Amino acid sequence: MGLNYSDDLIVLEITFISGRPKEKQLGLLKALNDAVVSAARISPADLLITLYETPGENISCGRGLAQRAHVADQEAVAAHAADS
Repeated sequence: MGLNYSDDLIVLEITFISGRPKEKQLGLLKALNDAVVSAARISPADLLITLYETPGENISCGRGLAQRAHVADQEAVAAHAADS
């Protein structure tokens, strides 16, 4: 990849519920890079971003409940309806 990082390197890892289209993820990477580079006053090459997607049933927002488990179910129903 030919990238050389400086001592200003920032590693940003984000976990979110799966289901976003590839185009939206690519847009998010660009928007995050622009915002963080501007705010931190670093080189755009000194920001390493990793997006992790996981199903809603794998995330608990407290109390041991998977509050967002239904998100994947709703997306599956919507995708099926669009195919019909």
